[in-house]
Amino acid sequence: MSSKRASRTRNWAERQRKDPYVQKAREGAFRSRAAFKLQQLDQKERLLRPGMSVVDLGAAPGSWSQYAACRVGPTGVVVALDRLEMREIPGVHQIIGDFFDQRIIEELRQTLGERPVDLVICDLAPNLTGVSTIDQTAMERLVLAAVEFSQQHL
Repeated sequence: MSSKRASRTRNWAERQRKDPYVQKAREGAFRSRAAFKLQQLDQKERLLRPGMSVVDLGAAPGSWSQYAACRVGPTGVVVALDRLEMREIPGVHQIIGDFFDQRIIEELRQTLGERPVDLVICDLAPNLTGVSTIDQTAMERLVLAAVEFSQQHL
């Protein structure tokens, strides 16, 4: 590993060690600090309520799904969609695949049954290349795809 890359890795590890949200995630058994972003949004906007049907796009590693499952409770449904497999989360239905794939959409419909989707949550991020124009374009594509998915399913 180059010394520049090793230095970046050490810096990242040090930031993680000092980050209060990383520490809170570990203490609260969340999979990542991202759960606190959703928690703050939920507290401000009252997004999640018991009994809701929620789809989490780009769910891995699953902290948003964890938080949503707690909020919607046993009468609600949370479906986590991602191309990456995750460890099981109590109260969350996991569908592995790309939400552009019609077979995945059909699996989502079967999972939800007659329930409508009440909320789509999304914390998608592309694999970054370090080239800003490529990364920005990739992010724009994901945002547009999430908007299109939401328009079709809400």
